[in-house]
Amino acid sequence: MVPALSLNGLQAGLLNRRMAAARRPGARPPRRFLAWGGATALASQACWWGAVITGFRNSQR
Repeated sequence: MVPALSLNGLQAGLLNRRMAAARRPGARPPRRFLAWGGATALASQACWWGAVITGFRNSQR
């Protein structure tokens, strides 16, 4: 989970830089950036909850 979360964080930084470079006052971000951000959030949640479940299961032994 940790390597996947680390890679997700790196690509989230890349998304942030690209969105900042494409920012126009009053304009909405392109849909591909919104989809990319949604996938980033989903991957982050999956990794965090996976780590929580793994830790909980290991503490029950």
